[in-house]
Amino acid sequence: MSETIYDGGLRHATVLQYRAQYDETVANYRETVLTAFQQVEDDLAALRILSIEIQQQDTAVTSAERNLKIATDRYKLGIDPYLNVITAQTTLFANQQTAVTLRVNQIVDSVQLIEALEPDVLVKGADYTVATVVGADSVLRRGGKVILAELLTGHSTTETVKRVAGTSSA
Repeated sequence: MSETIYDGGLRHATVLQYRAQYDETVANYRETVLTAFQQVEDDLAALRILSIEIQQQDTAVTSAERNLKIATDRYKLGIDPYLNVITAQTTLFANQQTAVTLRVNQIVDSVQLIEALEPDVLVKGADYTVATVVGADSVLRRGGKVILAELLTGHSTTETVKRVAGTSSA
């Protein structure tokens, strides 16, 4: 039987080297996880803010529609010039364009959130098609699946949110 009695610290140096590699791997993993959590939080915050902005913009569109109706009625009655109608139309179109832009941003942020979470399964109601589910292509591309669940009257996501908010018609 033959064993090395003195290795000049080689064994100790090897252990230290492997510990350093392990520590580096753990640090890289932690950084990756923290980055993922930050990305998810950023996407969730953006979606919350966009939701509020969309509600406010919808209110602005409704107000602009009402203003256009008033301007048109006043023009037809001979009270105001047609310039007021054109101004009201311009305001309405600008508000509608902003509303569309916000909704596009909401879709983009939703896809980014889905890509950050990398779910294996994405579930939507059967009133959707796979082609219309936001983020479906991202899930399918990674080998996941999209499930279109049967709809039960009064149990949609929208109805559930309304019940929680206390605004349900049921």
